[in-house]
Amino acid sequence: WDDDDPISIVDVEPIMCSLWHGTEVLSQLPLPADAPPVFLLDATRRIGRAKPSPGSFDNRSVSFTTDFPSALFLKTHGISRVILALSFQNQAQPDLAHTLRRWQEAGIGIQLKRMEAIGPPAPCTIERPSWFGAIWYRAMVAFGLKRHALGGYGGIIGIASGG
Repeated sequence: WDDDDPISIVDVEPIMCSLWHGTEVLSQLPLPADAPPVFLLDATRRIGRAKPSPGSFDNRSVSFTTDFPSALFLKTHGISRVILALSFQNQAQPDLAHTLRRWQEAGIGIQLKRMEAIGPPAPCTIERPSWFGAIWYRAMVAFGLKRHALGGYGGIIGIASGG
């Protein structure tokens, strides 16, 4: 990284390093060509490590149901359960919970694997978000994240000017 680069709100360097180093391990595993998919979301994606401030890069993000395959697609490809791996949490974050709830309602089993706990994954029920919670979630996404001029999210937070 260049010293002149803005500080990003979400620190992605630990995930980048883990992926980089994990690539060697994964390349040595005899994974079949039809192995089920893995989706990786940063637990700090919505909040980050630093308060948004002028000059910082706002790379916070949320996931949407459209970011993942549908339950029908998963079932068509022989996937009938998913494992949610979390550290020090018992429930998925609200953005991911919307996707998991839809899968669960369509008959996909959800299991929780707490990474700090010994033992296999256990069945997990994703609670239906309240009506208010769903509206609040959408409002927070709409107003809480920096929209990029080219679409999506992410960008340098500008410096406010007087007037």
